Amino acid sequence: EELSGLRLERQSTSERIEERIRSALYQTGASYPSIKLSRQGAEASRQNLDLVTDSYMRGVVSIIDLLDAQNTALLSDEDSENAVYTFLIDLMRVERAMGRFDFFMTPDDREAMFQKLEAFFQKAGVQPTRKNK
Repeated sequence: EELSGLRLERQSTSERIEERIRSALYQTGASYPSIKLSRQGAEASRQNLDLVTDSYMRGVVSIIDLLDAQNTALLSDEDSENAVYTFLIDLMRVERAMGRFDFFMTPDDREAMFQKLEAFFQKAGVQPTRKNK
């Protein structure tokens, strides 16, 4: 009974680790596209600021509109930069959940890991494609 209980505990721990890895992967997959989207938003805010500044100089809009546009552009730039850091934090969560930090591997270690993966896939009958070799 004790052995059976330990097996169940081991299985439960394995499932929790897998769940944590999957969750971190999904979070990272969601945060990566937000980098591009937030940069597009920042660019749109800067263009809006240029338009509002031009309108202010011609006397069409008030100082409040100009200040709002400046504030929005500043916050959009901050959000754009924060999106990169959010992605890196999520990436580190993935690596921590997996128990290895490939981000800090040397190029030789990374190439050795890819060779092991390719050998595994070939043994499994799957033909992987690598873009950066």
